[in-house]
Amino acid sequence: MPPRQPVNRSAGRMLDILECFSSGKSVSLMEIAQIVELPKSTTFRMLQTLEERHFLVRDESTKLFSLGSKIGELVGGYYGGRYDLLRCAATHSLMKLSEKYNEAVRLFVRDGGFKLCIEAIESTREVRHIVKVGERHDLLRGAAGKVLLAYMPMPERLYVAEGYELEQQLEKMKEDGYAMSVGEREESLVGIAAPVFASSGEVVAAVSLSGPSARFLTEDIAEKIKDTVTSGVAISEKLARFDDRGS
Repeated sequence: MPPRQPVNRSAGRMLDILECFSSGKSVSLMEIAQIVELPKSTTFRMLQTLEERHFLVRDESTKLFSLGSKIGELVGGYYGGRYDLLRCAATHSLMKLSEKYNEAVRLFVRDGGFKLCIEAIESTREVRHIVKVGERHDLLRGAAGKVLLAYMPMPERLYVAEGYELEQQLEKMKEDGYAMSVGEREESLVGIAAPVFASSGEVVAAVSLSGPSARFLTEDIAEKIKDTVTSGVAISEKLARFDDRGS
């Protein structure tokens, strides 16, 4: 048996650098160099290469690095394929909600202790908050996270929400059929989310509508809630029809 070829050192170091961004936070050159245990000059050259290929992007004001658009394309491709049926069932309802309000509309699924965005239609307004397909955020903040958390099996829910007094809030969410958050993930950001059910009765996703409080918390907030819940119901019904065809 021929000897195993050593892993390319430069490629390995590039991957080490990308793993510095697993938390999703921006990182400085100094921090990256310390984590990967390389000289700053070597680290900077590799960062430049990753930046040129759009795997990373650098903020000119803070000089911090964060994940770039290429990562989003790759992750979006992976998750897009994995959730094709769910995304297909949701497309019409998401578009309808987006066209009516011109606010951010997203579809989230649970990924362990996180919520994962598998579809997003962004607002075209100047002031907006963007979440890309493939981004993961914790379940404890935001309306969509609360919806997914509320329908988790109790042992898992208690584990994820340990130390947080959420039981009353989550049970109310299930009674109301929706969750609403104000400033939980970001100041002045409001979100509404509703569950999406599979034909088995399991909650497989959460559909959300969100935007800045200044234009979101208006006299039509009740209508926004109603339309978000309606979207969740419509997606659930379409999923059930897909299941019937496949059975």
